Amino acid sequence: MSLSFEELDFRQTPLGDLLLRRRRMPQFGDLDIYEVKL
Repeated sequence: MSLSFEELDFRQTPLGDLLLRRRRMPQFGDLDIYEVKL
């Protein structure tokens, strides 16, 4: 399984780091999945 990640934005907040990234999943026809991580 091969995952490709692209970090779109990063911010430091009082609650912790906030990260926006895009993950491409070839096994689903190169579907783009957007993730927000806190």
